[in-house]
Amino acid sequence: NGTTLSPGNYCGTGGTPAISINGKTGIVFSPGTYMVNGGGNVNGGLLVTGFPAGVTGNGVTFYLYNGATFTITPTASVGGFGVTLKAPIATAPAFPGILFYQDSSDITQATLGGTVSFLDIEGALYLPAAKLVLPTTVAATYSNYAIYVAKTIEMRGFLGALIDYATASGQGGVSPIKGVSLVE
Repeated sequence: NGTTLSPGNYCGTGGTPAISINGKTGIVFSPGTYMVNGGGNVNGGLLVTGFPAGVTGNGVTFYLYNGATFTITPTASVGGFGVTLKAPIATAPAFPGILFYQDSSDITQATLGGTVSFLDIEGALYLPAAKLVLPTTVAATYSNYAIYVAKTIEMRGFLGALIDYATASGQGGVSPIKGVSLVE
């Protein structure tokens, strides 16, 4: 509890996530890029579960590779947002607007949602070869300027994702994505 993580390289080993936050409070991701190596294991990425409160990261990008993915499914939150993650702003030198970038060779499913939880997610989630699951049960996932790119997207539950692009606090309603290219 009360931990600040710095940008850098994180590696999961033996099925253990590279970064695991289970019911902890006061976790801060400092601005920057987090290179998350799954160690070749589907459970080797970023895991946020349990009853977290005050997990924040402003100006962060998670670059996931070698089997890494993310599962953010807090079970409850009291007194505000349990998890707040925001991508770098449009003028950032690296990965502007990108919150999660999963390598195109990784097919590991990502999950974003929870039960009786609150998430504040701003930025693009890019998983070109993987499934993105958005499970919610009496949950609110606030996504200002959310861009979801995935091989498939599965939404389940009710009272799920709330997207209000016009009130994107970090971008002032302006897209951080300035150009689009289709590359095969």
